[in-house]
Amino acid sequence: MLNTETDTPVERQLLVRTKSGDRRAFEGLILANTARAYRTAYRLLGNMEDAFDLCQEAFLRAYQNIHRFDENRAFYPWLYSILKNLCLNFLKRKRKQPSAIGDPQLWERTFATSLPGPAEQILQSEDVKRLWQAIDGLSESHRRVLIMKHFDNLSYAEMAEILSIPIGTVMSRLYHARKRLGEIYDNL
Repeated sequence: MLNTETDTPVERQLLVRTKSGDRRAFEGLILANTARAYRTAYRLLGNMEDAFDLCQEAFLRAYQNIHRFDENRAFYPWLYSILKNLCLNFLKRKRKQPSAIGDPQLWERTFATSLPGPAEQILQSEDVKRLWQAIDGLSESHRRVLIMKHFDNLSYAEMAEILSIPIGTVMSRLYHARKRLGEIYDNL
């Protein structure tokens, strides 16, 4: 199934050529997806160098496993899954290591990296802190779809593919997540 929301005939052609061993074609996939992947990694990690390193690792793993990929599917959801797993594993390892600074709060990493300009000023806002307290109060499934949609800017189709659920379920979860977020926010 070709996902017309995220795939283009050019991307599909690059995937087919990459699977046949054309490294130059994979460079095209890297160029088309680097900025989006970097934003995702930076949002998760809160560190430019780590985000850059893990993006490179994600692309390398994607290339090494491209033979497993169905070129009729969208590339980015597959890359997103690889990247997200690498970032989460990295954070788990990092938490086990003592740090003088400590691990930044989730809301700081996510909100600071999703805003243009001087995010530090906005982070001081009590409303922002309250918003992230409300997001933290959501169930895991609601928090996940909310972040994927509003911070990772994934389409419903991409979210459905990543989560292995129907698009209708994604839309329903997102609706209920937004509704529950408002309830929690109002009660803080």
